[in-house]
Amino acid sequence: MKKSKEADELEFEFFQYQYEPETLQVIKESEKSQVALVYHKEIESSCILKQYYQKDIYNLYVQLQAIQHRNLPTIYDVLYYNQDTYVLEEYIIGTSLREVLQEKIERGILFSETEVISIVVQICEALSVLHTQDPPIVHRDIKPENIMMKMDGMIKLIDFDIARVVKQGQEKDTRLLGTEEYASPEHFGYGQTNEKSDLYSMGVLMHELLTGKRLQQHKLVYRGKLRPIIQRCVEIDPEKRYDSVIALQEALEGYKTNIRIEKKEWTRSIILLVLIVALCGLYYNVFWKERTIQLATKTNVQPEIETATEITTETTIPDVWNIYKNEASPSRILRNETIQQKLETLLGAHYADFMLGLSILQEPSYNRQEDYYYIRGSELEEFSLKESGLVVHADGEIECGLWKNDTYYYYAENKERYDNPNIDLITWFVQKPEYPIQFKGRSDIDHYMLEGDYTGESGYLKLTKDNKRFLVQGLRYQKKFRMRRDTEGVLTKIDPYNWRYSQNWENVTWEVKQFYNFLYVKTVSDDTEDEDLKFDGLYIRK
Repeated sequence: MKKSKEADELEFEFFQYQYEPETLQVIKESEKSQVALVYHKEIESSCILKQYYQKDIYNLYVQLQAIQHRNLPTIYDVLYYNQDTYVLEEYIIGTSLREVLQEKIERGILFSETEVISIVVQICEALSVLHTQDPPIVHRDIKPENIMMKMDGMIKLIDFDIARVVKQGQEKDTRLLGTEEYASPEHFGYGQTNEKSDLYSMGVLMHELLTGKRLQQHKLVYRGKLRPIIQRCVEIDPEKRYDSVIALQEALEGYKTNIRIEKKEWTRSIILLVLIVALCGLYYNVFWKERTIQLATKTNVQPEIETATEITTETTIPDVWNIYKNEASPSRILRNETIQQKLETLLGAHYADFMLGLSILQEPSYNRQEDYYYIRGSELEEFSLKESGLVVHADGEIECGLWKNDTYYYYAENKERYDNPNIDLITWFVQKPEYPIQFKGRSDIDHYMLEGDYTGESGYLKLTKDNKRFLVQGLRYQKKFRMRRDTEGVLTKIDPYNWRYSQNWENVTWEVKQFYNFLYVKTVSDDTEDEDLKFDGLYIRK
């Protein structure tokens, strides 16, 4: 086992297998770094790949990786290899604040005070998480270019290239970094940059968003109601600034409260006017309908009074999230006419057996990340047992599985799912490794295609053929503790679906089930004491 920051070739190879190299699109490149857009296989989405040349910021990004916050990008993985730092992080679909500001200036407008408060409060929430780390993390480069705005107004603070961990007792920074117009005096050698340095940059940011002009020699052009708050942020003496970003956030929230109070009287007047109009309309509507009924009675004519149309959901795609959230019976989904038609078409002759397999339903589950609802059930007859599983995605797409006659059957409405089936169904299938798995429309010859590279949760397996046997190289690691384990051994065939892996020096034996593009590993014996570094789990061939 190994506990080290420096990755070796095998670990670097596993890191690369998380994304598809052919999808790499360079966004920005300089002498110091490269930023590219790649397709991440595991999350099935685009992400950002950063490579910092001959720069060790590995520990900083490992610390950021442990932080999950809606105003910060998600860090998927970090690697230090050949003195370069590699980072895989969330791709944010939005526009930089610099671009938004420039567009406003071209249209002759600027951000309102309310808009600026909304933006800065979100940045404060992100910084409060960074500043309260142990030790604190200081961003040191807060500017419009490093702030992304999504379509829904959510703000993301990005680019931690020059962020640093605060070192207690250090008088000055060893390197002077930061964008000059936004940098505090500490950035230029007047002390160590710390949490209050970010506060200075926040003041400069607010000033530019409100005026379209950058701060010059600490002098404010802005004369609005936020001036006292900005003035306190950009004080030359850090002791005169706010004590923390939380204090700044509270000051901004207080200003927003004052705006509400100023608008309160206007709001009351508008509400009163709306109520008067509504009451008049209601009186007229009721009087008119009553009068219509009276006239119709006298003339024996049935009045045409509009009634609400009864809405049924039985023939529409079910709202799986609401069904799960409201703890409704999963049978509601099974009664849905659209779902039933899909199942009949997909399952064909196995439809009746599948529905029988859902006679006794288990507790359903919901996967929020991938947005699908999962039902499992069973039916015990006198001489046989049937089990069924159904996955309904939020858009109505279905996947399902059936266990019958000692065989698992997998069906998918979307044919692309056959190369990447639902993990809940696969996990169920491999609980009984002695039984084969049949994918609709696939031939058994696929079971013999064993060579290749397989990735799983925190693990990587490389299989190569050597005459009539298969050699295995494996790597597994814990990202949190940077603990890793290597393995090399041989696979021995038991039947077309099952293999046995052996490695002598640590008395390692696995049962390996292979079907199409998947391997499922279960440990039989292993002398290592660390359970978290066992290779058990599902692996997908890339």
